[in-house]
Amino acid sequence: MSLKMKICKLCKEELPLTSYTSTRSHYCNNCRVVRNLTQQREMQQRAFDRLTNKKQKKQVVLSIKQLKSKAQRVFNKWIRNRDKDLPCISCQKWANKFDAGHFIAQGSSGALRYNEDNVHKQCSNRCNRFGHGNLIEYRIALIEKIGVERVEWLENHRHDVKKWTRTELEEIIKKYKVNQEL
Repeated sequence: MSLKMKICKLCKEELPLTSYTSTRSHYCNNCRVVRNLTQQREMQQRAFDRLTNKKQKKQVVLSIKQLKSKAQRVFNKWIRNRDKDLPCISCQKWANKFDAGHFIAQGSSGALRYNEDNVHKQCSNRCNRFGHGNLIEYRIALIEKIGVERVEWLENHRHDVKKWTRTELEEIIKKYKVNQEL
C-alpha cells in the first residue's frame, strides 16, 4: 500500500497525508502554524494601527471653562515664581505656603484676572484665605510696589466685564508657560 501524497500550498513540498490536519486542509502542519502566527501578527498590527489613527484624529479640545482654569493655574504659578524672593505682599511675613492673591477679586472682575499688577504673592492661610485678602495692607504695599496711578487704574476697572476667547486663553497659557521654562 502506497502513501498518498499531497502538495502544500505554502511550502510547495509533496508530503504524505499524515503531515496535514485533515484531508481538506491545504497547508501542512508546520506551514499551518506559521500561517496562523502570521495572521495573528497582522491582526494585532491592524488593531494597533486603528488605535493610533484614532488617537491622532482625536484632538483634545478643552472647553472655555477648562481653558480658564488651566490659564489661571499657569498664571498663578508664574506669579509665585516671579515673587519667590519677596515676602507676602499684605503682611510682609514669610510662610510655608503662598498663593497668587488677587487685589481685585476674580469674581468681581474677570477682566483683571490675568493682570500682572493685580496679582501678587500672598501667604495662603493668614492673608489670602482666612484674612480675605487682607486688602488694606495689600493696597498700602501695592502702592509702594507699583505706584498709586496703577493701583487707582485697577480700582477704576474693577467692574469691567471681559469675555475671554479661546485664542486669548491659549495665548495666556503659552506666554506664562514659556516664561516659567526660562
